[in-house]
Amino acid sequence: MLRANHSNIPEEKKLQFELVQGQTEQTNKWHTFVLEPEADSAYIKLGNHLDYEKITDYTLTVRIQNNYKLAAETIIQIEVEDVNDNIPIFSEIRSGSVLENENPGTPVMQVRAFDADGTSANNQITYELGDPSDPFAIDSITGNITTLKMFDREERSFYNIKIIATDNSESALIPGKHNAGQQVFLIEIADKNDNPPHFTQDTYVAESIAENANINELVTVVSALDIDTASVVTYSIVAGNTYDAFVIRNFTGEIRVNNELDYENITSYSLDVRAFDGIYEDYAKVIINIENLNDNPPVFLANYTKTIEEEKLYEGCIVKVEAYDPDIKDRNAPQNIVYSLVKHEQKEFLQIDNDGCLRLTKPLDRDQPLGFTRWQILIMAADHGGRLGSDSLRSTTEVILELTDINDNAPFLTN
Repeated sequence: MLRANHSNIPEEKKLQFELVQGQTEQTNKWHTFVLEPEADSAYIKLGNHLDYEKITDYTLTVRIQNNYKLAAETIIQIEVEDVNDNIPIFSEIRSGSVLENENPGTPVMQVRAFDADGTSANNQITYELGDPSDPFAIDSITGNITTLKMFDREERSFYNIKIIATDNSESALIPGKHNAGQQVFLIEIADKNDNPPHFTQDTYVAESIAENANINELVTVVSALDIDTASVVTYSIVAGNTYDAFVIRNFTGEIRVNNELDYENITSYSLDVRAFDGIYEDYAKVIINIENLNDNPPVFLANYTKTIEEEKLYEGCIVKVEAYDPDIKDRNAPQNIVYSLVKHEQKEFLQIDNDGCLRLTKPLDRDQPLGFTRWQILIMAADHGGRLGSDSLRSTTEVILELTDINDNAPFLTN
């Protein structure tokens, strides 16, 4: 309340009070304070709410004037008193992590909360866990969170913990209590490489890989599982990869053809493959069976030459030819080869059976004009039973028949 002394003019009784509007909020630009006159007094009252955190003091100018335009001014200083009217608010950091298998007491993260109250009487914060059973501890002053036990990520990968931040004086918002803010923080248990990889099978079997398989053709896929999510498993072939026939993709476990395969050389491969996660390893077998294809023609054991008399019909075989199929590993097994004469005109004199027995059906003549001293017979061998339209392969050899002369022609005159 303001009170004014009376004017020295006897007739003057009416005075005018005015609260001068300043240029800043601190000098009442926004009418934070208002003036209510009453006779020779005036009351200064609040026109808006005060906020200590915004403005801590105001400078007001009050003017008084009489009817003769005579005036006086006075300055009034108003100090705002802080009250506990702000709730602690946590910063934006809302998650942390700690490695598994670390000893108790390992630092996890630091939480921070801020109280906007302007004085230390109201803005000092202490921290506590919302659930004391959580396996963590928090420093009530610094907000540093540490572990209370050793964690296993494969058992549990994260925790949600509630932290409460409480200020240090009675609340102006909730009488009888302190202001408190709370926030749930995610604490992840980070993975360590503490588990070995394990192949999904002890032995992988790839059946019927064609011996003419293309380079880079997929054979099979091996897989090793590692429950450590941070571990990267790589694969390699450590044994059994004769002639580098196969290659394994480091990160996918795909086994592909790397070089030409040949059933007649190797019918089956036994690979040792390794899975490695940087520390631990595991091994598995990969059996790859090569499928035999008919990709080799019959092979004759020799070239054949036989001397016989002309004009003589022999009983039985004059020559026994023999061929084998390289696609059949066992030479004692049936070779399933069919023999035939290549030249049609020779079939009048000769025949051959599937045992390779070449016989005369008519005597051969050594003398001209229809005979030869040396007969060249072409024999063809066809595998797979010589089936037409099949994948039968063929090869030929020659049988040379040398004819010895006999006295079977009378002399004649040339003139």
